[in-house]
Amino acid sequence: MEIVLFAVLVLVGVPIAFVLGLVAVANGLRLEGFDFYILPQQMFVGVNKFVLMSIPFFILAGNLMNTGGITKRLIGLALAVFGSIRGGLALASVSAGIVFSDLTGSAQANAAAIGSVMIPSMKREGYDVDFATAVVSATAVLGPIIPPSISLVIYGAAGEVSIGALFAGGFVPGIIAGLLLLLLTYWYAGRRSYPKGEPFAWRRAFRALWESLLALVMPVVVLGGIWTGAFTPTEAAAVSVAYSLVIGLFVYRELHFRDLPGILRETAILTTSIMYIMATASVFGWLLTYQGIPQMVAQSIIETLKDPYLFLFIVNLLVLFIGTWMDPTATIVILTPIVLPVAVKLGIDPVHFGVVFVYNLMIGLATPPVGYILYITSALGDISIERVTRAVWPFLVVHIIVLGLITYMPWLVMAVPRWVGYQ
Repeated sequence: MEIVLFAVLVLVGVPIAFVLGLVAVANGLRLEGFDFYILPQQMFVGVNKFVLMSIPFFILAGNLMNTGGITKRLIGLALAVFGSIRGGLALASVSAGIVFSDLTGSAQANAAAIGSVMIPSMKREGYDVDFATAVVSATAVLGPIIPPSISLVIYGAAGEVSIGALFAGGFVPGIIAGLLLLLLTYWYAGRRSYPKGEPFAWRRAFRALWESLLALVMPVVVLGGIWTGAFTPTEAAAVSVAYSLVIGLFVYRELHFRDLPGILRETAILTTSIMYIMATASVFGWLLTYQGIPQMVAQSIIETLKDPYLFLFIVNLLVLFIGTWMDPTATIVILTPIVLPVAVKLGIDPVHFGVVFVYNLMIGLATPPVGYILYITSALGDISIERVTRAVWPFLVVHIIVLGLITYMPWLVMAVPRWVGYQ
């Protein structure tokens, strides 16, 4: 009954947070003597974790960067480096998106920040608009993979896995995917004869580097502090906010005190959305655990799939499918307590599994019917979601190839965590 109710509510467009809450209530009604006072308590328990305080800080830092001029300077640096190459605007979009991923940890923020500048610019220069939106969409997938990452924070909180190690684990996969996206973009640009920009000039490149230097230092400070143990991920998120605030207000001077109420309001709205999804997903997951369903599923999986490689293959297929229609936050909170213990029993490191798991879900963000990234970029490009979907598929193939590599070559994920001392 709950499965049917869940499917119907999703199909009619009810927000996933309300879907999970309503299904949880329906499930509780079937349990004899169930005390509904437990539900709000479990909602609070689901979000009452210190590490989750980093989420609003990372969101706020991203909003401050967009308003304070940091994003604009990163794009300027990318244009100075790649602008003279054929398809330079598209290559600059990818490279700026890679660097921006190292600052915010959000796919949606990446798509909105880079796309709002680069999609109109590419349209003006004669690029096909579906190609422009596809490039931005595919690069935005890297937002939660290259550290820091809001999704990896949620996974770490749900599975009690080291956030610092998860951040380190996403570094190499993100860089590999970024380089492959650059190569594919360059190939498309040559095939379609997209225009070149101004000839390369060392003076302009050094000036752009100097102007963006403070922005490039930020991930070094934040991630270096986490990996050296100078501060926790939550403290690192707070440091990123303070850094963005000081740079925007007093160095670049593009951020003004009158902008802060609006920025704080946007941050509060997005944070509330994420936390409410986590709260209702926690109740949903707790009810499943209360009835012993995760334990039964885990035991049946262990008895059926004793090979870790086969298990990872099945999980990839399952999560790729779920990620195309369900919110990543809810998926992480619900599935992590079910599949992570199985992965650990099969000898799979929880950091390796977490990066693979989250990468799956991020690919889903650029795939319909949910495809949050596609809705953002299609709006920015003023084209239909169907056109973006057709154009983005070759770029998603790159992500699927990288997903296969990190699934069966775990050292690609684990190299940096081992290097920074993860055991």
